[in-house]
Amino acid sequence: MIAPWGITVAMDGPAFASYIREGLLPEIAPGSVVIQDTRATHRNQDAERALRDHDCWFVSLSPYFPDLNPSSQAFSKVKTNLRQIGARTFIAVFEAIGPICDLYNPEGCRNDVKAAAYASGKG
Repeated sequence: MIAPWGITVAMDGPAFASYIREGLLPEIAPGSVVIQDTRATHRNQDAERALRDHDCWFVSLSPYFPDLNPSSQAFSKVKTNLRQIGARTFIAVFEAIGPICDLYNPEGCRNDVKAAAYASGKG
């Protein structure tokens, strides 16, 4: 969880492409692997072009097994923490999301990816 981004409207294709360009890419090294779920907004030519221009690899997850989706596992943890602290407004969520994402370390991310059978070992 390295590039949380909050908006006050529903995520659509242009907003997702903007997030990729302005939120995610400044935080990751060229050549990084980006895992996307199957949301329609993630299948976006502008976002794909920005990822390719940054020399990123990107993997789309299977739409048929949401329990094997590491991003769903991560966001489940984020939502659980938001419920526990009672963040119910945009401002409260915005103020809480950074510290919550800081709780999710690289080892936890690696464990979710391994549990979803997308990786093995320590790599």
